[in-house]
Amino acid sequence: MTEPTTTTPPAEPAEPATPPAPPATGELGDAGKRALTELRQQIKELEKQNKALQERDPVKAIAEALGVKPEPGPTGDQALAEQVRQMQQQMREAELRAARLEVAAAKGLTPAQAARLQGTTREELDADADQLKELFPSTSSTPGTPAPDPSQGARGGAQALEAALKAAQDKGDAREAIRIKQLLAEQRKPK
Repeated sequence: MTEPTTTTPPAEPAEPATPPAPPATGELGDAGKRALTELRQQIKELEKQNKALQERDPVKAIAEALGVKPEPGPTGDQALAEQVRQMQQQMREAELRAARLEVAAAKGLTPAQAARLQGTTREELDADADQLKELFPSTSSTPGTPAPDPSQGARGGAQALEAALKAAQDKGDAREAIRIKQLLAEQRKPK
């Protein structure tokens, strides 16, 4: 006979180990004291840096970020502020030009139409471009192939002209025969 098998219940997961409780006396160990001292020093350093940043002139900070050298004295601060304002204005104008060109390209406007776009935001430029397209609709956004011009290019070889001359002479059409003779003479002329 077979022996009965006994199954053991699955083992319950062990509870995670709890960190050791701090000493009952309320004291930190040597490592804790060192860490606390380091944190206090870092806080003092950060407070010094914060105070220095708060005392710093925002106009000078912007000028340094833009690479502009301030002149010493009160007029230097005014000149510096004016330079910053000019640079900001130039940046806004460049952004507006770029937006105008992007809208014109997206809407398929000609360069002349793009120059007339008005607005200070992309939405205003889009609306103005739509109005401009309604006022001046284009026949085609891409140039097509021009219609052939029969008066240009070669008019046939000398053999074709001689055959046309013979046909004109057989018909008795003197004018056409003279015109064809002139064409033959032009072809035979050295260039």
